[in-house]
Amino acid sequence: ENGNVSKRVKLIRATSIGDYSWDNKNASTGAEKIYGKNDWTTARLMKLLNPSTVYTTDSNDNGNGQSLYWNKTSGTCFSGKNNATTSCDFTSTGLTSQAQSQIDKVKYYLGGYNTSAGYADDYYNFERGTKVYSGRQTTWKGYIGLMYPSDYAYATDLSVCTKNGDNYDSDTTNCAGTDWLFNSGITWLISPNSGNSYDAFTVLSYGYFNRGDGVYDAGSVRPVAYLKSSTQIVNGTGTGTQSDPYIIG
Repeated sequence: ENGNVSKRVKLIRATSIGDYSWDNKNASTGAEKIYGKNDWTTARLMKLLNPSTVYTTDSNDNGNGQSLYWNKTSGTCFSGKNNATTSCDFTSTGLTSQAQSQIDKVKYYLGGYNTSAGYADDYYNFERGTKVYSGRQTTWKGYIGLMYPSDYAYATDLSVCTKNGDNYDSDTTNCAGTDWLFNSGITWLISPNSGNSYDAFTVLSYGYFNRGDGVYDAGSVRPVAYLKSSTQIVNGTGTGTQSDPYIIG
């Protein structure tokens, strides 16, 4: 958060906590157009995932979605075009007080791009760049984010996957098929499309990138967090598998 580099473990949730809009404001509730606003610093999904200390409350949200995942509770979330809502319940998937205490507040990079036809290093560079839609921020400080495109791209076997992210579906065996972060369904990423005010990057159900999904759409949400550097493995015997996980404290 303060600009100092520190080694941290990054956690990416394996499964979705549900399908929600990245942001579904319209022109009357804060977006430039009717399709939502691809600004993570004010996004309704960001507010759902994070504590209220990192965002400004907006009366247009009508109290919906505010920190429900962070506080491990239930309520009403945003999902669908034009401020549409749906009931949501995070009492079994949200963060415990112990989990909250282990998560660090860090700087996330919000650089965008207007094509999904890139490779892992291309995505990494644009995420940390300054190409954004007019008025958008290039960084954000908070606790819970989403995957970067580069997270997903680097998670495949680059020794056998020779396609760019826009063409992973043309070689699903070697690209999406070897990507340990691939999960079926449209999965939201944190990076915006720099070419307009309402699209953000996703991984589609066939395993390839799309830079043109309207942020009002309902997509799978897989929270991302960085552990504080003081967090340690406490059981000493876990191997990191699903059946024998690491236990941290």
